Amino acid sequence: MVQSQCDEVLNIADKYQVSDIRVFGSVPRGCQDEASGIDHLVQPGPCFSLFLHSDLMHELQDLLGVQVHVVSDRALISCVPAPRNALYFMQNNVPYLLTLTHLSIL
Repeated sequence: MVQSQCDEVLNIADKYQVSDIRVFGSVPRGCQDEASGIDHLVQPGPCFSLFLHSDLMHELQDLLGVQVHVVSDRALISCVPAPRNALYFMQNNVPYLLTLTHLSIL
C-alpha cells in the first residue's frame, strides 16, 4: 500500500463520517497472504446507517483491490463474546496511518 492509498482511505472514512479507522486481524499480526482481506474497525458517526456501511465497504474494496470488512466499535461491545471481546480488538489493532508496513501485500 502506498501513502496515497492510505490518504484516500482516510478521505473515504471522512466522507462516510467514520473516525478512528483501524486495521485488525491478519494484517497487523503480520500473517496475511495474497488471499487475505483487510479488516477495518471504525467509530461511526451518529448518522451512520447500514446503507452507508455497505457503501463504505464497497468503496474501500474498489480502492484497495482486496476483500474488505468494516466493523463498528459499537458492535464489538454487544456482539463479540469473551475472551475475544472488545478489549481484545482494541488491544490488537493499529491506526490506519501505521499500516503502511503491514500492507505490503497490496
